[in-house]
Amino acid sequence: MDQYYSHGKLLLAGEYAVLDGVLALAIPTTFGQSLNIMDHDKPGQLHWESYLPDGNLWFSGQFETASLILQQCSDQPIGENLQKLLSSARSLNPEFLTNALGQKAISRLEFPSDWGLGSSSTLINNVAQWAHINPFTLSELSFGGSGYDIAAAQSKAVFTYQRLGTTQKVHPIKLPWTFTQNIYFVYLNKKQDSRKAIERYRSTVVSPMWHEQMQSCVEAMLQVRSMEEIIPLIEHHERLIGKAIGMTPVKKRLFAAYEGVVKSLGGWGGDFVMAIGPDTTPDYFKNLGYHTVISFDDMTQKK
Repeated sequence: MDQYYSHGKLLLAGEYAVLDGVLALAIPTTFGQSLNIMDHDKPGQLHWESYLPDGNLWFSGQFETASLILQQCSDQPIGENLQKLLSSARSLNPEFLTNALGQKAISRLEFPSDWGLGSSSTLINNVAQWAHINPFTLSELSFGGSGYDIAAAQSKAVFTYQRLGTTQKVHPIKLPWTFTQNIYFVYLNKKQDSRKAIERYRSTVVSPMWHEQMQSCVEAMLQVRSMEEIIPLIEHHERLIGKAIGMTPVKKRLFAAYEGVVKSLGGWGGDFVMAIGPDTTPDYFKNLGYHTVISFDDMTQKK
């Protein structure tokens, strides 16, 4: 049996601007997705099963390996997306899945699929490992985006990411932040569509000065040590993004009474936000109905 594993992702700073080559700060999450490949008793066929964290089967499908034709599945749109991913992998490695023997693939998520931690990116990275191809290229062929999520899938610690043309600069870093015990990730009880978020940003016009301001803000966030120093930088970051995409920062919109700072992560409007504030932070959000509150240490993968 062959086994593959990829970490989930959260983009802490540089969202949207990372698409244009601005430096971004991200973490690989302790939650990820595994992919196990084993022999199957039906020659010439690939049987696929995907499981949720609670062990429930949420997708199954069967493909003819020679043509990668989707023969049957439990969910047609998911099956077609998986077929596209496998076909893209074969276009990068014509030898992929050409073995006449039957195979079975079992994929297991460690987080709910609506959390936005990278159910697609972790799958892409796992398939790329299986097919012995470049995961960034596979991602570009299948779902697009900046590629930071693929970097997170492979990373073991906090890192900076920058896309320069067709290349990626990924650097593991040690944050000087002394306040990580005051950082919490709060799920907003709804999933954000990454593609629509990218389309929204692409429909706007931002100036070179805006890119420079974003770059400077992210660089400054990497240098600070205290909570008092980072709060005004996050507020500045939120104003810059909000102005660019025409949206109100999440704290002003939802959490004006919070005694700390709240920052959107990734595409604005859903998934997780980052809250930095007092020890009462979890209670504050849970009392408002946001029951998924995860500490920085519990969310962040470490070496």
